[in-house]
Amino acid sequence: MAQKAVRADIRCNSYDWKLTSANRWEGKHAYKADPDEIHLCLYLDWDEKEFVFFDAHHPDLKRWPWLIDN
Repeated sequence: MAQKAVRADIRCNSYDWKLTSANRWEGKHAYKADPDEIHLCLYLDWDEKEFVFFDAHHPDLKRWPWLIDN
């Protein structure tokens, strides 16, 4: 699949999460040595708008506080 790509975009994001109300979290951009998320988009056919997305999330549950039982 990657050998057919005409373009590839990669983006990394990290967040500083704050609980703002019951069951509501807001994330602000944060700089971290290892990102919380990595997004890869392979464009297979630019004219036909064929593309494939891959998302990876950091396995440390402390990065996603709503997943932790309090």
